[in-house]
Amino acid sequence: HAHYHKRGYVGDRPKMYCGVLTNTLYLVVRRGNEIALFASDASDEWSTWTKLKTVNDNYMSASNSFISADGKTLRTMAVTSDNELHVITWSLNTPTADPSRALFFENLSDDQTFDAGSSLTVKAQAGSAFKEVSLWSRTTNLGTQTSAPYVWSDHAMLSDLNAPSYTFKLIAKDSSDVEVERTVAIKTDAPSPHTFSGEGQYTLYNPNKLKWMGYDTATDDALVTDAGEAEINKFYVVANGDKFNIFTGDFSKVVVINSASGYTSMLADTTPDMLASADARFSFTETSSGSELYFISSGADYKLNVKADASDIGRGTSELANYQWQLTRIGDLVTGVEELTREKASLSIYPNPAKDMIYIEGADIRNAQIYTLSGQLLMSVSVENKRVSVSQLESGMYLLQLMDIQGQTYTQGFMIK
Repeated sequence: HAHYHKRGYVGDRPKMYCGVLTNTLYLVVRRGNEIALFASDASDEWSTWTKLKTVNDNYMSASNSFISADGKTLRTMAVTSDNELHVITWSLNTPTADPSRALFFENLSDDQTFDAGSSLTVKAQAGSAFKEVSLWSRTTNLGTQTSAPYVWSDHAMLSDLNAPSYTFKLIAKDSSDVEVERTVAIKTDAPSPHTFSGEGQYTLYNPNKLKWMGYDTATDDALVTDAGEAEINKFYVVANGDKFNIFTGDFSKVVVINSASGYTSMLADTTPDMLASADARFSFTETSSGSELYFISSGADYKLNVKADASDIGRGTSELANYQWQLTRIGDLVTGVEELTREKASLSIYPNPAKDMIYIEGADIRNAQIYTLSGQLLMSVSVENKRVSVSQLESGMYLLQLMDIQGQTYTQGFMIK
């Protein structure tokens, strides 16, 4: 024992030490007047800590410890309440777990990052108590093995890693079919599907209210739904100047916030004036860097939200959780001719996408006007033989406004390849 002044203490945080020969981690912790030694080993990936021993001598501080080269002894310096310096010697010959039930990933760790598109080999260590070990990815069994070495590499899900993250699980069974599980989550440098990346097809999910944004073109309503796989939950986001229009999946309606009338979110016809209005032009702003949650704001400075009672889509100016959206990109701007072909009354146009000529069926059309999505008039022509030449247009998306002999107008979107 030696006297030691209180002002000379060298820290008092828990300190970790490694017994390199036994592959065991040790933690020295002071709690009140007590100093305790905890240990964890590779049998469960160092996830379980066991208290081995305690010493109580009115200790006020614990400073450095030193582990012996053979990993069998740990010495800790500690100071008592009467300013005495003690050296505590711990014997480390107490096993902390049953090595026969050890199970862990040998070559993977949480948050480990791999190149997008690369292939993966998974290696595991399992104790002798287990008769088989399976590797799972979500609900898919990537293979079950009954003896070491436990290695998986030839499954398709381990090739061409292009998702942003993957979770793998080891399930080991002993002779009594008792299971032990270990899970690891890895990352790739592939872009996240929840990052807004401009034009494309998206679903819009509100994590705070556990609702998806949907639509009903029969009632011109923007809705909330409990599932995001239906067609009514899929929206096309199309650039319009420095902002974006949000179209329903059939391009028949566009999402708007009617700021003049004080309405909440609703749907409107895709006329050039509506598409160019501030109510139908939105910006997507990430709430904070890396959050993958976005505010969706109209040019009139209103934000889309899910109402507090989770009953409907609303609008407002706050930045609360129910104003935050997770966007999932599910496709490019055009996923097929059928999704771009729209009908109003008895009128239809084809082909869509078009190349040189658009043909009109179901109505007696006398003239046509073609606009950009921002509302700029590009051409106005008389219609003869129910067809309109579009050969002079560049590749992109346009609006075709048609007028029949009774003065009825029809507006439909079309694509030029």
